Amino acid sequence: MYRADSHLHSLHSFDSTAPMEAQCEAACAAGMEEICFTEHFSVNPLVPTYGYLDRARYDADYATCRGAFAGRLRVYKGIELCEPHRYAERYRELFARGPVDAVVGSVHNVDNGKLRALVRDEGPDRACERYFSELRDMALRAEIDVAAHFDLVKRYIGAPFTEREVEHNLRVIGEILQILVERGIALELNGSTLGSLGQLMPCEEIVWLYAQKGGRLLTFGSDAHSPEKLGQGFAEAAALAKSCGFPGFYTYRARRPVFHPFEDE
Repeated sequence: MYRADSHLHSLHSFDSTAPMEAQCEAACAAGMEEICFTEHFSVNPLVPTYGYLDRARYDADYATCRGAFAGRLRVYKGIELCEPHRYAERYRELFARGPVDAVVGSVHNVDNGKLRALVRDEGPDRACERYFSELRDMALRAEIDVAAHFDLVKRYIGAPFTEREVEHNLRVIGEILQILVERGIALELNGSTLGSLGQLMPCEEIVWLYAQKGGRLLTFGSDAHSPEKLGQGFAEAAALAKSCGFPGFYTYRARRPVFHPFEDE
């Protein structure tokens, strides 16, 4: 099976100290054939990602790694945009001038407040409602290729997403997934909560619902911020995708999806 990690970070993200070269070495050691860096970026001055990424340094570091690992690892350059629907025009201007291979969209903040604070101040049920409402806005309005860590709010609740949570939020979750299908936005299988919660993002019920709605675009991302986490959850994500009837997964190159079948094992 083709092995790829389409969501990882390096020292170019505010919450990682990992050199890009170290992440590439870890990818080779993990048997990955392709990776895509997706460094955090925001134009919102009220969130932690603002002002950290130096795009010129990122581009230069990426070019060095792409050359150094040629023949061993395919290295691609993406970006993870925080709440991209709130600044859609600005992001369109920025990335028209500086192309990337994948634009990943995520919701880390609601009304400029972190999800951890939202769960603490409003409780898990209300936090879920507000988080998914924001995610729906992102799916509707943002110009992205991939929707990252769909049920991220559970990381801050500190518990797996259960059938109860899915049922309680089923209407809006179904709406979001339908929007992703209609707009051709991929759903990411994210491995970063597998160790802490014993569950991928999103949970199995949501992946099944995506399949039932005709979804076909799945990507895999470890969301690794350090080398030892790179590739985490890949086997589990592949098994889940297969169990839900997906024939393979996708990576992105020049913002176009590339299919990798599971049958080539």
